Amino acid sequence: MTEGSKRLWAAVLEQAIEDVRREHGHADRARAWFQSEGEEVGSFLWICRMLDIDPKSTRKSVVKRHAGVLVRRLEAHSSLKGLGRKIVR
Repeated sequence: MTEGSKRLWAAVLEQAIEDVRREHGHADRARAWFQSEGEEVGSFLWICRMLDIDPKSTRKSVVKRHAGVLVRRLEAHSSLKGLGRKIVR
């Protein structure tokens, strides 16, 4: 997967986290997306696999609202530097 593709899918993950954190109209759909078990392109599990992050611990971080944990995971990928910081704003 190219760096640009990784950045795109990381942005999708960031938006879902933001939707859950802000508790607005998309929060329920975002929470359902995080809990889904589908593995099709664009699913939570697929994105985790593409970004090489653990879906189980990522779900826990989102559910417990410990977004900082996910930020550190995203920041650990050299091609994704800077993306995770937006999550904790």
